[in-house]
Formats: sequence, structure tokens, C-alpha cells
Amino acid sequence: MTAPVRFCLFNTGRLTRREVWDTLKDHLTPEVLDGVIRVQTFLQPNGYPRTDFWLEARVAAGVKRGLYLTATQRRRGTKELNKFPLYNLRWLWKHDKRTSRWRLDTWKSWRDRKLEVPQVRLAIEEPPRKGFATLNINGMGAKKPGVESFLRRCKLGVLAIQETLLGKSQYRFYVWDYEVYQRPKETGFRGHALLVSRRFPSYEVSPGKSKCFIHVKITKLSGERPWHVISVYLPSGGNRRSERTDCLRQILAEYREIVSKDGEAKVVIMGDFNM
Repeated sequence: MTAPVRFCLFNTGRLTRREVWDTLKDHLTPEVLDGVIRVQTFLQPNGYPRTDFWLEARVAAGVKRGLYLTATQRRRGTKELNKFPLYNLRWLWKHDKRTSRWRLDTWKSWRDRKLEVPQVRLAIEEPPRKGFATLNINGMGAKKPGVESFLRRCKLGVLAIQETLLGKSQYRFYVWDYEVYQRPKETGFRGHALLVSRRFPSYEVSPGKSKCFIHVKITKLSGERPWHVISVYLPSGGNRRSERTDCLRQILAEYREIVSKDGEAKVVIMGDFNM
């Protein structure tokens, strides 16, 4: 029996395995869908998410032929990207705007090799980044370089960003040397994120608990005790007061839960309250 063939889907964003599988069921032609054996999400060594799926050999052969033909075209100078856009494989994929950024390629072992960062000795040691800030950016877009410059210039350890306008299906918000915790935009909600310097170990407490706040616990920021940072983004507009009130109740409940476990906990609540 011929072994199944593994393919990689790029630019799927933060979609879960179930969400990708539901999309595949809607977009793959019945012949190809029938050959899918397994779907699995991965975080690549460079920090970007990816989704892999395995196809039976009888189906995979046709897909590989299509990819091989595009490789020939690339060698002739008609294609620059190694990852092939799915809209050019119309015989196996039902194209729409939602998946227009997705790219397909065969899996290769080097994709998952660990990236080794060379040790660099600094002539002058950089001061620790321990500052806190909050910023309403009104759409990330081309503003990312400005955000990175702001982080370096102000030596920030923690930055809360509101109105990122980044959806689930868009590119992952990545900043070098920072851990990014985010809530994507959706109807009536413009999204926000919390950036924490990777010099300080951190993790999200109760991820997905609420879209209006992000609660992250940070250690080694200052002193022996950990810090609890709650990044807030509340709905705006006079007609959404009840929603803001509900969110404030959730945030207050989260704060009370922290201090009930540790009466001397260090807690920072910051962001855009739209009050």
C-alpha cells in the first residue's frame, strides 16, 4: 500500500483544526475531499501557524502533478512564489475571497527543523524593557514598523494595543522578541492585542474567556512576585452602554478572582475603556 502524501497550507491564520477542516469540506472538490486522511495545525519554527493535511496517494498524485507544472513555470520566470495560490488549481479547489491568501505546497522535512539563533555579544548591554503603555492604533496595516520603533524607543516590556483590525483569516501579528496575545476583529468588534517582552516568561490566563479583555500573568518583571496584566478594550458608542457594563463586570470578576487567591498580587488593568 502506497503511503499517504503530506501537504502544507500556509496563511490560514489562527484558525483551529476544526475550522480549517470545515473550510476544506466547503472548498475541496468531492474527489479530493474523499482522499483526505488527516488534518493537523502546526506552529512553525519561525512562529507562524500552518495547517497540514494528508491525502491518499491516488488523489495526491494529481495534486503533485499540478504543483510540479507550476514549478516548471517558475523556472521559466512566470512565477515567483514557492507556495502555490489555490485559485490556480481550480480543478481541486473552489476559490473564494475568504481563502484568497491561502497557499499550498508539499511538506518537506526542513520546514520543521529548529531555528538556531547565533549567540551575539553586545558591546553595551541593553537596559531591561520594563515600561508599560497602551495605544489605540485604529488599524495595524502599515503602522507595524512605527509600533516596533515605539517599543524600542520607550523600552517597553508590556504594550496593550486596541483596534488592530486584524481578523482570524489575516496574517498573524508578529513582533520580534515579543509574545503576542490577541483577540481578532469580528462584526461590531475591532480587535486588540497585548505584547509582552520575551525576556519575561508569560502566559495567558483563561484564554478565550472574553473578547473584551486579555489577562496575562508575567514573571521576573519586577521583584519576586508575578504581575497580572489585564488589557481592556470595551465597545464604543452611546448605544452600547449595557455591553460595556457587562464587560466591566467580567473584568471586575477577573480581578476579584486574582486577589482572592493572592491578596498581595500585583495587578495592572489598562487599555481603552471607551467611557
